[in-house]
Order: sequence, then C-alpha cells, then structure tokens
Amino acid sequence: MPHPGRTIQLSYTGQQADDVLYPYLQMDAISDHADRFRVSYDVTRDHGPIKTFATEAYFTRVGHSMTDQFRTSSVGSMRPYSMMTRADSSIAGGKIQVGIAGATAGVEASRRSWNAMTSMMANQFQPQYALPDATTDSLGAYAAYGRALFEATRLDIGDRVD
Repeated sequence: MPHPGRTIQLSYTGQQADDVLYPYLQMDAISDHADRFRVSYDVTRDHGPIKTFATEAYFTRVGHSMTDQFRTSSVGSMRPYSMMTRADSSIAGGKIQVGIAGATAGVEASRRSWNAMTSMMANQFQPQYALPDATTDSLGAYAAYGRALFEATRLDIGDRVD
C-alpha cells in the first residue's frame, strides 16, 4: 500500500527502428536503437525539519548506424555503401535533493560517452573517428533559498558548482 507523501516512478522506453529513410540527408539509418530507463523516489512531509527528499537515477543508450546503400551515391562501390557512420552514445546519472524550510540543496552526477566512426569509399574505407570514445564525467552541487518579503515581492537566491 502506498504511503501518503511518497512517490515512486519507474519508466522505460525502447526503440528498435531499422531502415529509417532521411530524404534531407545523404544517408539513411540502417539501425536506430535506443533504451531509456529512469527511476525516482520523492518524499514530501509536513512535519520535521526535512520537508522534501528526492532521488533519481537514469540511463540512456543509443546505437545509430547510417549508410547511403539506398542512394545512387553507392552505385559502383565495392561494398553495399560508399559511406557509413556508426554512432553510439550513453549517459548514466543521478541526483539527490533535500528541502529544508525554504531551502533546497542537492548533488548531481553523470557520465556521458560518445563514439562515432565514419568510413567512406573516397578514403578507401579507412575509419575516421569523429568522436573516438569521448567521455565526460560531471559532478555538481547546488543550493537555493526562497522567501516572500512582501505580499507581491519574493527573494530567491541560489548557487551551483560543477
């Protein structure tokens, strides 16, 4: 049985698309696959010093392959295509946030990764790495405070460090 003032959310989306045509680009997606997952837990209380507590975790992964194999530009190629790009990316992260008497403070962290490689007949299909295993780690902390000064005036201040 759910407790009052507590919320749990869980979500997942998956995409498995193949042969996606892009008339405005020079290549079409042979595969476009994605997975997205998110879970969160929130607590809101009327009593005690801690009024709110929230935590969230998420993960997304995308794999995307494109070629010109359905285009006239691939005619005469020794492979089914004359150009190909494979891009993979992912991000995983989370945050924790606490609210105490008009103030909110939290911490967020994430890791994002990219990898993209292109191969073209014009370069004898030698791999070209546009984003070769690039990874970014992020960590941030933030705090905010808000208070009504007068009936029509409110003061909000905050800071964030990454």
